[in-house]
Amino acid sequence: MGSAVIDGTQTTEYKVNIDVAKAVAESSDTGIAAALKCLNMTSFPLAIWIDAQGRTRQIQFTWNLSQSSASVTVSVTIGFSTFGEPVYGSAPSPSDV
Repeated sequence: MGSAVIDGTQTTEYKVNIDVAKAVAESSDTGIAAALKCLNMTSFPLAIWIDAQGRTRQIQFTWNLSQSSASVTVSVTIGFSTFGEPVYGSAPSPSDV
């Protein structure tokens, strides 16, 4: 835990460890529950940075996945910014889905 400036904003860093079995049991989203089960992990550690307004500014985690003789490490950082800005977009045409 500590402080850091993320995208020009002062934040507080928190480290959490999610109990995967508990998250699966309590999730009402079957897709998320299935994805968590596929990770074959008992815990899911991550770091999260929160600004003074309580908004998540960044999430970071690393997965070490292995199966049989193959293994891979995946590091992910997700940043959040431009809160309150309009979002422009349109749905794809049905033929593109």
